[in-house]
Amino acid sequence: MGQRCTASKQDGTPCKAWAIPNTDPPRCSAHQHDSHVGAPPGNSNALTHGAYQSLQPGSDPPDLHAIINDLNRRLSQLSAYIDANLDLMDPNTYVRLSALQGQLAGRVSRLLKDAAAIAGQADELSNAINDALDDLSRQWGVEL
Repeated sequence: MGQRCTASKQDGTPCKAWAIPNTDPPRCSAHQHDSHVGAPPGNSNALTHGAYQSLQPGSDPPDLHAIINDLNRRLSQLSAYIDANLDLMDPNTYVRLSALQGQLAGRVSRLLKDAAAIAGQADELSNAINDALDDLSRQWGVEL
């Protein structure tokens, strides 16, 4: 007969579930990864990319305006690509790119609003964004 899990539950009581064979120490499926943190050795998904490096304690926060400018540049590039290739695109590609364009515009809008709130100008920026969305809504004939 098999062994019982040697881990403790969150309330401090013993687990008592059947352990997975050949685990050392004996652990059930719910607790088998408690003693190991992170990806298994050799897993290429465990490589770090540095995207959150600036969020480490004691480091400077990322430059929000640089991020906004980069996203604006990418939004402009995507818009130009859609405009230049509109006649060549199949409907599915157009729908996917338009959805991406909308998501990117929404992110830029939220970041601009956050940056303005940090700077204490949230109402002015919110009004400017609403005016811009109203203009786009009238031009495109859609409800934004």
